[in-house]
Amino acid sequence: MINYTWQFPTDAFEVYPIEGNLENVVKYIKWIRNAEEDEYKASNSATFICGEPDPDNFTPYDQLTISQVESWLESGLNMQIIDAALEKMIEDQKLPKTETLPNPWATPELEEAPVEEEP
Repeated sequence: MINYTWQFPTDAFEVYPIEGNLENVVKYIKWIRNAEEDEYKASNSATFICGEPDPDNFTPYDQLTISQVESWLESGLNMQIIDAALEKMIEDQKLPKTETLPNPWATPELEEAPVEEEP
């Protein structure tokens, strides 16, 4: 079973210092959605554009909770598409369709082409 979690970088919130009578109105939220199943991991990230604030239902920036922000994202993003993409990334790790090969001209002892020195 895949475990999904949210992660927010330290600079996750961009705010308008003043909007109408409101202060520090969140306009953009940078997010990371993680998925993990056993040893397989995947993540996706983007920026969420918040809607117009409701003055009657406004939470001051310094009183926001992680569950409130996650709720905004889960109601404003297409979670089915995001989580399906993460699930596909994990499935591709379990049953890879590609493989990584070394450069065809590389020898096991030499990873880079030799540099010729000028006399």
